[in-house]
Amino acid sequence: MGEVYRAHDTTLNRDVAIKILPSELATDSDRLARFRREAQALAALNHPNIATIHGIEESTGVRALVLELIEGPTLADWITARHEHSTTNEAVAIARQIAEGLDAAHERGIVHRDLKPANVKMAADGRVKILDFGLAKVHEVTTPSARTVNALHTDAGVVLGTVPYMSPEQARGTLVDRRTDIWAFGCILYELLTGRQAFPSGETASDTLASVLVRDPDWTALPSTTPPRLRALVMRCLQKDPRERLRDIGDAFVDLKDPAITANAVTEAPPRRRRELVSAAVALLALATVAAVGFRALREPPRDAMVFTVQAPQGGRIGAGQPLSPDGRTLAFVAAARDGTPMVWVRPLSSLTPRALEGTENASFLFWSADSQQIAFFADDRLSRIPVAGGSAQLIAVVAGALGGAWNSQGVILIGTRGPLLRVSAAGGEPVPATKLDVAARDQWHVAPDFLPDGRHFLFTVMSGGLADRQAFVGELDSDRRLMLAGVREGARYSATGHVLFTRDSSLVAQRFDSDTLTLTGEPFLVGASAARGVGDNLTPFSASTNGSLAFLALADTETELTWFDRTGLPLGVAGPRDVYLNQDLSPDGTRVAIDLRDTRGNVDAWVLDVATGIKSRITSHEDADYTPMWSPDGESVAFTSYRAGVGNLYRREIGVVADETLIQASTAEQRMADWSKDGRYWVYEQNLREAGAENPSQTDLWAIPNDDPREPIQLTNTPFEEHNPRLSPDTRWIAYESNESGQDEVYVQSFPRPGFKQQVSAGGGETPVWRSDGSELFYLTRDGGVMAISVTVVDGRLRFGAPTRLFRANIAFTGIQRVLSVSGDGRFLLNVVPADRAPSTLVVLQNWVAATQ
Repeated sequence: MGEVYRAHDTTLNRDVAIKILPSELATDSDRLARFRREAQALAALNHPNIATIHGIEESTGVRALVLELIEGPTLADWITARHEHSTTNEAVAIARQIAEGLDAAHERGIVHRDLKPANVKMAADGRVKILDFGLAKVHEVTTPSARTVNALHTDAGVVLGTVPYMSPEQARGTLVDRRTDIWAFGCILYELLTGRQAFPSGETASDTLASVLVRDPDWTALPSTTPPRLRALVMRCLQKDPRERLRDIGDAFVDLKDPAITANAVTEAPPRRRRELVSAAVALLALATVAAVGFRALREPPRDAMVFTVQAPQGGRIGAGQPLSPDGRTLAFVAAARDGTPMVWVRPLSSLTPRALEGTENASFLFWSADSQQIAFFADDRLSRIPVAGGSAQLIAVVAGALGGAWNSQGVILIGTRGPLLRVSAAGGEPVPATKLDVAARDQWHVAPDFLPDGRHFLFTVMSGGLADRQAFVGELDSDRRLMLAGVREGARYSATGHVLFTRDSSLVAQRFDSDTLTLTGEPFLVGASAARGVGDNLTPFSASTNGSLAFLALADTETELTWFDRTGLPLGVAGPRDVYLNQDLSPDGTRVAIDLRDTRGNVDAWVLDVATGIKSRITSHEDADYTPMWSPDGESVAFTSYRAGVGNLYRREIGVVADETLIQASTAEQRMADWSKDGRYWVYEQNLREAGAENPSQTDLWAIPNDDPREPIQLTNTPFEEHNPRLSPDTRWIAYESNESGQDEVYVQSFPRPGFKQQVSAGGGETPVWRSDGSELFYLTRDGGVMAISVTVVDGRLRFGAPTRLFRANIAFTGIQRVLSVSGDGRFLLNVVPADRAPSTLVVLQNWVAATQ
């Protein structure tokens, strides 16, 4: 962090040390701030065991600290040269002086934060001097450390705190106080006694930090002659939980002055003899350890919870799924790789670096095997499994529109869908219904399954009323019976601590659960703030392990922006304020956007956003969900989907007129409004052919309603696949849509209104097609946020398509099958995007979570 020169003060005729910033760092505001902090810290201190500052000078743009010149080696050099010949008494004498200097700093509210042997000098007169307060916190002893562990390294490779001497809380980026210096002091004392680092440097900084976080020092390396009280002091300084650590360095100073330590310290055996005594010392060490800390451990309550956080790679977003393995040793989550492709990432808790599993591209909704050895995930309408250690992904089943899963110890997998739960063997096979939709209760989706310990009963959530009404139940394999969990609306998972965890009002809560009677007991209590919505309906990432640990997605900003882009991807501004936008449709004149928004109760209503003013006006206000508004050709009305009849039906409403909505078409099957032809003659919609209560979980086809005769709808597709997001060409002769018939979502075009011509026009995945206003191009999106264009020409009455061309990529907020792209008449693109300043997703890992919440 600087260059130090030996210099001569000609005014006072003395040798000094001058510390300056290298020229390439002299304009770095962060380095200058550290430089000033060091001067302030040293100026506040006057102690014989701390290097003195004589002043701060500036000349020709060069800032310099004028410091006391201390002749002699650093403690690191001294340990290397002298350890084989040193005694415990010498180690104690050095440690005592370090403790005195550190105590003086702590008394002035100064935490060093980079205490290590290289920052301690051994003066020629025998005094020990602490140097380099460049990372010190002055009068901020309870503020968070400057960086999280994910951003420890600067561009020049400098670490904010030296890794082998960092405390666990410093490495995690949590609150730092004087106890972080006590940890570093314990590392130094261990090194003085053993001649080696308590946490040796690994191949990378991450390897070393992993050692700091999860491993204990090799206590057998302490000399067998180490007095028990000294051994206990080292152990107390190196407790990973700061609440169990020595609380004040002054207490260490008292211990080190104890005559019993120096009187009982004898000259140690030569190295060879010491190695021969190691095996005998192990037994003595075990006994000494029990004597030092065993009684206290037996008398104390269970350890308090340990908390740390993990952010998504590249500052991205974490998708829905089950993040913590059942054994509590590994995290797994879905997040984007560098190219924007969602993948499964795994991170053992013993490591600080997540790694992506090859073969999991476009993954979503991951969940664990019961033995924690494999991860199941959905991608491109396929359910697959992959070993945690990596390897080839194995196909389990083809499943469209899956919404979560669970895997029991008998190899049975349950799958959430836009229908009943499905059941399939983990070895592979054809999924079959595991639950039955309750027609009287207006069931729509059964999602988020989670097995109870017996592997037969399971928790799941039923969604109805346009998905706004949610209720958790206990189900049973091979039975239609279900038991309601009163007060649990969504996101229910079982914890081996005997609780059910669930989300409520954007928080994660827990309640006692009797697995024998399958009932809740006691009152629910808060566990933590969680992003209850925005990641995926009812699928917030959280899970509990059998060892009492818990991981959940921290409460995060889920808002998006409607952003304009040109053809090159240059942002041109936003349309309206930030909000949680779902579907959007640009008006024919480009001045308004029809949108649907979810309120705090979870209900969805249709709105109109004025692009020029940013003002939002409500269209609907029914207690059941109204969504997917689509403009009429003249921009005077919108058509939309409503669940006010208990199932998705199609309605229309005039804008700016006080009147009731008009029913377009009623059906007992699920319908979803998709488009209104430019000539005004047709409404196009999606219909799930599963009527309410039927067992077929998911088969969505496309239909059209002639405006002049709504009683005679026209079926446009009739396949066993999923077709979504249809859009009619400007001349109403063709219809583009997405389908998974190839094994993944691709864009197709066929003749309209009667079938005849049909062609797949996208390659490598395609969703949300939109026509250019003159019909000469077709645009669509890829899963990684790419905006694609295909030229369209008509030759002899038949369409001809050019090769797909990637125009640009945006950080698009994909939320299932929702429509997130519109194109204006002048060629601008309107996209639902994640704001650039939106905070990255963060997983909170809470060990022994019950102790922290009781």
